[in-house]
Amino acid sequence: MLFRSGVARARLHAAEAVLDNGAELFTECCQRGADGGRPFSQADDLMINMLAREALTAAWHVLSDTVMRASGSSALTADGRLARIWRDMTMAWGHANAILRNETSREYTRNYLAERTSDAR
Repeated sequence: MLFRSGVARARLHAAEAVLDNGAELFTECCQRGADGGRPFSQADDLMINMLAREALTAAWHVLSDTVMRASGSSALTADGRLARIWRDMTMAWGHANAILRNETSREYTRNYLAERTSDAR
């Protein structure tokens, strides 16, 4: 249990760092545009989206691989806190992550390469 708890905490700290990085990137993109530099692009927006999704992925794995296995089914009472967390994370994981993951990644790559190609000209 101590090993799982340590790994879970490290994964959650990693997810938090990814979110912090996404927030910093968002701020940098906005500041760059406000200063007259390259405007906030679709590639910027998609990267920030993917960072948030990767943080969600890490949190999901902590919940599904560690918390749920350690807590057991008796912790999932219909009105319990863990059941509400599980329901909310399942919705986020199933909708926001699975539906958007592949298309967002492809769209980001298209936009990123288009920006780099136009910058090189």
